[in-house]
Amino acid sequence: MSSIHFHHLTTAQGLSNSTIRSFAQDKYGFIWIGTLNGLNVFNGYSVKSFYKSNKPGGLPNLAITALCTDANGRLWIGTRTTLCYYDYASETFVRCNKDSIAISKIIIADSMHLWLVTNKGVLKANTQTKKIEQLPLRQMAGKRVNDIFQNTNGNVYFACNDGLRVYNSKNNFYKEFFFPHLTDDTVVRSVAVDHNNSCWVSVGTNNNRLIKLENDLQTIEILPPITTDTSSRNQIVQILVDKAGNLWMTTTSAGLTRFDPVSRQYHSVPSNIALPNSIASDNVHLIFMDKNGGIWAGLEGYGVDWFYPQKNHFTTIQPTASKHETLAGNWCRAVTQDSAGNLWLGTGAGLSCYNLITKKFINYQNKPGQKNILHANSIRSLLTDKKGFVWIGTAEGLNRYNPSTGQIEFFDESKGIPNIFTWTLLLDRNGVVWAGGNSGIYRWNEREKRFDNFKNDSLLGPYTNRVFATAFQDSKGRYWFGLTGALMYDPAKNEIKHYLPQGENPLWDEHIVSFAEDKDGLIWMGTLNGLSSFDVDKNKFVSYRKENGLPSNETAGLLVDNLGRLWIGTTNGLSCFDKRRNSFLSFDSNDGLSSNQFNEQSAYRMNNGNFIYPTYKGFVIFDPEQLNAETTTVPVFISDFKILGKEFKGGQNPEEFQRLKLRYDKNFFNIQLVAPYYQNVDHVWYAYMLEGFDQDWVYTQNPLINYTNVPGGNYVFHYKASIDPTNWFVPERTLSIYVGTIYYKTVWFWIVIAFLSLTALFYIYRFRKKRKEQLYLLETKAQRLEKEKALVQYESLKQQLNPHFLFNSLTSLKSLIRIDQKQAAEFLDKMSLTYRYILRSSEKELVTLENELKFVQSYIHLQRMRFCEGLQVTIHVDEFCLTKKIAPVTIQNLIENAIKHNRVAEDDPLHISIYTDDNYLVVENNLQKKDFIQTSNKQGLKNMASLYKYLADRPMKIESGSDFFTVKIPLL
Repeated sequence: MSSIHFHHLTTAQGLSNSTIRSFAQDKYGFIWIGTLNGLNVFNGYSVKSFYKSNKPGGLPNLAITALCTDANGRLWIGTRTTLCYYDYASETFVRCNKDSIAISKIIIADSMHLWLVTNKGVLKANTQTKKIEQLPLRQMAGKRVNDIFQNTNGNVYFACNDGLRVYNSKNNFYKEFFFPHLTDDTVVRSVAVDHNNSCWVSVGTNNNRLIKLENDLQTIEILPPITTDTSSRNQIVQILVDKAGNLWMTTTSAGLTRFDPVSRQYHSVPSNIALPNSIASDNVHLIFMDKNGGIWAGLEGYGVDWFYPQKNHFTTIQPTASKHETLAGNWCRAVTQDSAGNLWLGTGAGLSCYNLITKKFINYQNKPGQKNILHANSIRSLLTDKKGFVWIGTAEGLNRYNPSTGQIEFFDESKGIPNIFTWTLLLDRNGVVWAGGNSGIYRWNEREKRFDNFKNDSLLGPYTNRVFATAFQDSKGRYWFGLTGALMYDPAKNEIKHYLPQGENPLWDEHIVSFAEDKDGLIWMGTLNGLSSFDVDKNKFVSYRKENGLPSNETAGLLVDNLGRLWIGTTNGLSCFDKRRNSFLSFDSNDGLSSNQFNEQSAYRMNNGNFIYPTYKGFVIFDPEQLNAETTTVPVFISDFKILGKEFKGGQNPEEFQRLKLRYDKNFFNIQLVAPYYQNVDHVWYAYMLEGFDQDWVYTQNPLINYTNVPGGNYVFHYKASIDPTNWFVPERTLSIYVGTIYYKTVWFWIVIAFLSLTALFYIYRFRKKRKEQLYLLETKAQRLEKEKALVQYESLKQQLNPHFLFNSLTSLKSLIRIDQKQAAEFLDKMSLTYRYILRSSEKELVTLENELKFVQSYIHLQRMRFCEGLQVTIHVDEFCLTKKIAPVTIQNLIENAIKHNRVAEDDPLHISIYTDDNYLVVENNLQKKDFIQTSNKQGLKNMASLYKYLADRPMKIESGSDFFTVKIPLL
């Protein structure tokens, strides 16, 4: 039986080396891990490693033997040669000493000083001046110190090779302790002080002992050894006091050991290769406690294991490599508790009786060459009746254990029941045993000592040839059977109802494997394809699946706890549906479950209220009332900021970013969030919103956020994290982001354009006024000027193509060069043809429709490369119209106008049709208007109409409907 779930971090997850020498937790909550070959920082998701480097600011040594975060949040690193600290902003290491010093431990002395245990004795380092001084205590001169601890009173405890020393610089107190009567030497290996300021030390070299020194520094208590095995060498390497006051000790051969100061009992936590959630090795060197009470163990050659003592809610019963009897099999299926309190555990390999007090098993299995004691080793259902008999349903028949004789009875046709595959056993409210299987349902007749069948029953008779997978009796005495659909049998009303996945309000799935009833009288049904509740009075089903929050659609093992919550075993973990029925709280292997796959049969409520669930890797026991939604506040940071895939260096570490200023061409960026929640990072949810860009908060479990093509402007990025997706009343962090604007989209650029335009209009006005003296010449000149103005406006319209079209084309070309150089070359050719045509036609007033269409084909090809299937253009022009003439770039402007004003997407394409009708060229597109058009001045079509007013004797026509937009150009 295991009650501690360990998480593992090894070189396979990025750790630089598997032999651990030091731990620390920094101001952000990240765990720093020193190894024999490099320094690592772990944020709960990934590991970042630092190695020795001779470059300025590099890590000065490979072996990281000591780590500590000082009172101001600075991380200090001790190596075999150097003391240094880490500069987060520059990601460099700053060395503090010139002479070589081998540092084995660093702890906080006060707000400005650190204690250093070194090969030169105990030193004191000033965190402000970086000055290192010798301890001014002559009694400690030349002493080899193995460990150091400072309590809240300022007492410093030195674990030395020849005893324990206690020193307080405030009152100049000093005292020595020796223990020659305990072991063959007086070596003190480790020291720790508990919440009552009692000191705990380990003394001796081989099989050393634990000693308690009371707060009065007078009373000494010698504790018994951890193990009575004197044949192996076992040392207590380090001692830690957790938040509950328990002592945790790392040992060289007995694994991790917990000592309860109240009961004076040791509880060993050994390694077990058969249990993947056990500690990885019995040789544990280091122990460390994080800010949330998590305990981290540094193993020799096996990396890092950690767990949370207060969060180990799940106890697992699994087969183990033991010389004693162990659980009969790993594939678990059924549970019952007998009148003596023992658990009967059914597996695919036999039956086990487990004594909860002695922790011992008695197994019942058929063995080759011996007389069978069961119908089969494959146990499918278990039940304890009111007389204490244990009923055992197997894959080949029904047995019963008699507690008086200790014998197992066999049931067969002579007792009224065939050797059925016994899927389910039920004890009803009258104490009657029901057995269901692959050939119907049977009820035990105590008076006749045999089973009754229902083949001749008017109600149940038609169903007796079905497979009864599960059976349940509700609070109103109605029986519920899981067969093909749900069968409800009400003996009081002498009625039966069969519910199937059909009709207006159907049961979700016909394969029902578990029933439960909640406090509101709703009947819950676990199926192989979802969870359903049924209101009998309203005849109404409500179903839940993965999209509603379930971890898996395959549900079974339904139980309702005293808080009204529904518990569900699934094939992807354990889930709890709250009493309001609006959210699921789920647990998986990262929370301590031995397996995420629960058996598709029933769970069991023990006598003490605990729940026990069968899984494919043992039985899981827990107290449901101890498992609630987490209320812990999760810190959240920006761990990485990238622009166009490259890391952004903002002069400080990303966790400290408060404001960023980006160029207009740096508007594609990625933000990586991190929430160091080491209990289970899969429970962390993130919420974020880029104010000014996002319409609302985005909720996700993916910490990587992508933003593309963010327009210029000022934005505020809001972000937070929670381990309860229904509760977002949590601290929020923000990051201000400024994105620059390209010059032709800035206000000052358009101010200059407006000023030049007004100046031009002013001079035109003066010119026209001066020429009024001659009426005929004025009228002639006015007509010429009006025509020239139209031509200028149209020329201006043509020129709008250049910067906007050129910018988009070059952006597309840049992407194509990286992806497909051949296609990029083709793109460049088409782009060249387009601009060649614009240059050649700039001096022409009219061009043939044939030449205009050739140019438009190249332009369309460029736009298709940009929008792919999102742009669909069809051309149907009568051949006799090809010699007709129009103004240059007319069609291109109309296509550009359609793209500008309408959405273009592959799943919602823009269709443009170009054809001739009644000596008109028609350009028509479907309407799917954009919400916002950034570059439109709404003058393009007006200017074009003005031009054709003078070029043709027929007007240009503009028609708009609810779903189309058409422009008709007169052919000349």
